[in-house]
Amino acid sequence: MTKKDLGCLGGVIIAGAAGGFGFWLLGEWANSPMFTGFNRFGQIAALMFIGALSAAIGVYLLTASDLSAMRTYIFAVVCGLVWQPITDAGKRLVTNAAVSNKVARVNSSVDRLSTAAQSGSPEVGAQIKNTLPSVNAALQAASRVQDASTQEDIAKSSVRAINAILQAAPQAPDTSLQALTDISLEAGRSRQADVAVKAVQGVRTIGFSAAESENHTLAADATKSLQAISAQSLDPMVKAAADNSATSIQIKMSEVAEKK
Repeated sequence: MTKKDLGCLGGVIIAGAAGGFGFWLLGEWANSPMFTGFNRFGQIAALMFIGALSAAIGVYLLTASDLSAMRTYIFAVVCGLVWQPITDAGKRLVTNAAVSNKVARVNSSVDRLSTAAQSGSPEVGAQIKNTLPSVNAALQAASRVQDASTQEDIAKSSVRAINAILQAAPQAPDTSLQALTDISLEAGRSRQADVAVKAVQGVRTIGFSAAESENHTLAADATKSLQAISAQSLDPMVKAAADNSATSIQIKMSEVAEKK
């Protein structure tokens, strides 16, 4: 960073601090002070710090400001004066960036899993286990995201992971079944009902196929997983999907048994 860059940064911080001081003056004038637990000097110091931080966020993160233009420093004063929406926008930006990184990890894990499944690698089960934490981490982050496009990215990457796990299920059915169950439960806790239902459908596919091939143990495990999802879900759509799927597997098991 050059001396000129440091000078510009200092100018932005000073302008933001001035805006924070202006916020304090307005609060005094309106008889609505902030940080009432502090004395007057503490309130001023806190608001000037927040104002400086907001100016840095507004100038360096939220806009592509021309640091050689006077309007940039006027904008920095305004950021310090109206710091709340600026800091909120900064928080959203940081959160969205962190979530985007989690989504990228999901997609990378899914790519490795798909490659392993297509090549018939014996590492398929291990790849499924490696994929699960990244999917659950992305789903957990969904509750902190307000941006609709980022929410959609989380859902798409999660569904992509579900499809890849289902594709790998013939090679590692037990591991796939457990992974899909965990994803459905995590999606339910994160209020991602569509993802939870998609995972339920994956569990049903594994269980139904097991019932048709008379793999009674796997079919019974799938039924138990669906019953567990239904019991733990607070979403009526997920609960109904799990109940109906469990019933369909049980019916198929009965039909296969009757034909013998």
